[in-house]
This record gives sequence, structure tokens and C-alpha cells, in this order.
Amino acid sequence: MVRKRVEIEIRSRYRGWRGATLPGLLLLLLLAGCVTPTPPYTKSGQAERHYVQRGFGREYSGDSTKEYWVGVGDALQIYSPGLEELTYQTQVGPDGRIPVPVPGVGRLKVAGLTASEIEDRLVTVLSRYFRNASLVVSVPARNSKRIFLTGEVRKGGALRFEGDQTILDVMSRTAPSPFADTKRIIVWRADPLEPQGILVNLDEISNKGLTRTNILLKEDDIIFVPRTFWGDFASVLNDITAPLRAVTGTVGSLLRAGLVPYQVIGFDELATRAEQGRGGIGGTGTGGGRGNNFF
Repeated sequence: MVRKRVEIEIRSRYRGWRGATLPGLLLLLLLAGCVTPTPPYTKSGQAERHYVQRGFGREYSGDSTKEYWVGVGDALQIYSPGLEELTYQTQVGPDGRIPVPVPGVGRLKVAGLTASEIEDRLVTVLSRYFRNASLVVSVPARNSKRIFLTGEVRKGGALRFEGDQTILDVMSRTAPSPFADTKRIIVWRADPLEPQGILVNLDEISNKGLTRTNILLKEDDIIFVPRTFWGDFASVLNDITAPLRAVTGTVGSLLRAGLVPYQVIGFDELATRAEQGRGGIGGTGTGGGRGNNFF
């Protein structure tokens, strides 16, 4: 009896699945796809080791508007009066080091240091090989500092931060999209715990000359240009009509490739068929054919 009851229950469940409608199955698959599996490392707490604890998240940080500190990608010019072998130009590598053309020295860590600090470090290292070594370090190409432009702009991304730049300096070099809300631009000063958002009215600055929100930018600032109401409306409309455009595009491609049979007839042919009763307009013809069978 127990086995028979189990068989009946299994059969009833199977019939229930067979009777399920296609939309219902699609809905279940959609809901299943919306459930994002939790990565196993979040349970053990290993991810917390990689979280940003201070600053922007980079290994080397500082405030280059006060005193420029060297980062990865910066070009350095090193000059030593009287010592040609120590006069050269180099670039800070991905490891934050530069080569020193002296046997036994190798590569020296300089990222995160100012030019004067690099001079002191080089003199300390080279004092083992040279007496009264003196060096002058300059940074002719400052490539490591960035600001970020996002949102409704034609060309965003990471931009080189050259120092002493305002929001107007940056926005005048790019073109906001037609749906950009330039009255509500936000400049984010990123922080792991307390990010600071500064509201900027670019229209006030450029159209009226009111510079109260023309703030001085800092490295790693994030400039976000939001959309207007009509921009949001256009985005939603685009998402809604995207499947229809995909279907019509596919059908059009099939027609152009000749994979879907179709026939195009002219008005004369249409009139001839109507007279012969092969498909008159509005009803059946004398030949017994059904109406509107033009193709």
C-alpha cells in the first residue's frame, strides 16, 4: 500500500509538471536566474582582507596638490653634476621601482616619495660607491595621477590629473550627452567609510559666471554627470523596445538572405487575380478561391 501510494504521488507530480504552461516554466527559470549564488569566500571572511581600509585603494597615496609624490608611470629625470653615468631619465615601473645604473644596486623603490625624498634615498645608497655624490631629481612627465569622469558624457573614463584643475577645466574638455543634467553634477571624494559628495551646478558657472561651485579638484575625484528626467524616460523606453527591435532585425535579415519565402506583386497583378477570382478584395471570387490570398 505504501509503495502504491508513493507511485500515485510521483505520477501526480509528473502530470503537474507536464501540465505546466510554457510561461510558467519561463517564469521559474527567470526567478532561478535572478538568485545570485553566494561565493564561498564570503562565508569564511577572506574577502575582508582585501577591502580598502583607507584612501582610494591604491598602494601609494597622498595629496599631490600640496606636494607631488611619485607614482607608477611617472617619468623621472635624474641629474648628477660631474657624474655622467648617474645622469639619465627613467620611468617608475609597475613595482614602484626605478633602475639605478650602478653595479650591485639594482632597482630602487621610489613610488610614494616626493622628488626631494628620492634624492635623499639615492644619495644614501650611492654614498657607498661615490664620495660626495649629489643628485637633482625632477618629474618631467606626471602620468600617475587620475580623475574619473562618468555618467552622461560622450567620452568618459580616467583622465590625467595635471594639478590646479577645476570642474570647469575638466567639463570644458568633454561634451555632455543631450540628456545630461548639468545642474546636478556630483563630485565624489571617495573614501572607504565616509565619501563626500559635492553638488556642482555647471550651468551656473558657464552661463552666469557664478563660480561658488567651481571647486578645485583633487586626484582620484569621481565626477558623475546624472541624466535628466527625459533621459531616464528614454532609457526605459529603449529597454522596453529592445526585444521588439531584435525580432524585427532578425526577420529583416532572414528576408534579405532569402531564408524566408515571400512574393511581392504589383497592382496590375493584384487586379488580374481579382478579375480571375483568385483572390478578390473583400470576399471570395467567382473561381471559388478565398479572399485576400494574394501571396
